[in-house]
Amino acid sequence: MWEVNAGTKLIARGGNIFSEEGFLSNPDEYLQFAVLRLSVVQEIQRHVHKRRNRHGRYPTHEFFVVFGGMLKVQFYSDDKVLIDSKTLVSGDFYCQYSGGHSFLSLSEDTLFIEVKHGPFSNVEDDKIKF
Repeated sequence: MWEVNAGTKLIARGGNIFSEEGFLSNPDEYLQFAVLRLSVVQEIQRHVHKRRNRHGRYPTHEFFVVFGGMLKVQFYSDDKVLIDSKTLVSGDFYCQYSGGHSFLSLSEDTLFIEVKHGPFSNVEDDKIKF
């Protein structure tokens, strides 16, 4: 991972999706991003994000890009009702504007990037799992 700074001010941060993993931004930054790698049939539990003040923005918006493997995404209403599901493959992307979601990896080494606005403190403060 690399950074470009002007004195103490962060200008840019980057890295390589094939060698980085996890949340790569600092928890208090406005824009959060992570490289997530899942093994076959590994699940990220369905959840909605709590309505929190994130630099004056409600609700949490998220953007995902799949770089490898297959990822099943289930979409839920704000009332936690299953609405639809999609299977995403390398090159697919989506933006979550509201409601909730869950993820299930359908192949080995599923690789995707998540981008959302922060700050992120911890799972208990940020998510409602169901």
